[in-house]
Amino acid sequence: MIRRTGDWERRQRESRRQRSEAWRSVRARPAGLEPDRRRAIRALWRVCPYPAGPSYLGTLLHEIATGRIDPERPPWAGRHTLTPRTTPNPGSFREAFRQIGKCLIGA
Repeated sequence: MIRRTGDWERRQRESRRQRSEAWRSVRARPAGLEPDRRRAIRALWRVCPYPAGPSYLGTLLHEIATGRIDPERPPWAGRHTLTPRTTPNPGSFREAFRQIGKCLIGA
């Protein structure tokens, strides 16, 4: 068990090191671009539907470089709107703090 614990810790450390190395390498790619282009890519990355991972950022940068995605007009613009699971204008305290998705007793 002690050996397994040590192996697990080493694997976790190596996994974190590899992931941080991947982030550093992919984040260095836009460094050679002009500032306006970098800003557009950063803004696009904030709203894109991809999961926040280095491989997905690399894919996004590749698609921009090959012309498949235009940072000024992304294919997902306007399709993904945030819909928070809240009561927008509650009329009462009870309505404001109700548990969403839970059945009400006697309802």
